[in-house]
Amino acid sequence: MPHVAPGSRSDGRLASQAVERMRAATGADVAFAAVGLADLESPRESSVADYRDRLEVAHADLRAILATVDDPALRRRLAAVSDRLCDPPDVGVPDIELSPREVDVLASASLGRRNDEIAKELSLSVLTVKSYLKSAMAKLGSHNRTEAVRLARRMGYLP
Repeated sequence: MPHVAPGSRSDGRLASQAVERMRAATGADVAFAAVGLADLESPRESSVADYRDRLEVAHADLRAILATVDDPALRRRLAAVSDRLCDPPDVGVPDIELSPREVDVLASASLGRRNDEIAKELSLSVLTVKSYLKSAMAKLGSHNRTEAVRLARRMGYLP
């Protein structure tokens, strides 16, 4: 799928088309309703910043749902959707591999959630959340969670 700049006339339509293709392929209406992708409006109908905020929330929710799915085929498909919601990495960005759980935790942290809220959402202990954050921050070379989220976005791990 081609990258479409937020605010362009077709990005809302492309999101709707992607949702419809995933529904047809997986029958995963419940997951998409929970994620909220089906409810994303076109940026023409709301501000681009609001649209981006809702996209970030949808991505974090999708990552949380993905963590609960046992079916490997559905996990791969949902992970692919999650990856497509993120911008492609910048040219010249170092190749750093974050684990899926580190991405899950960073996605929730990007929404301003506290460690205890992230732990509850992802069915982890607070210490495990702290461990994933610490590991991701070390890999990214960041000194705090805000910087880690910014770097993860720049690398294409988060929308």
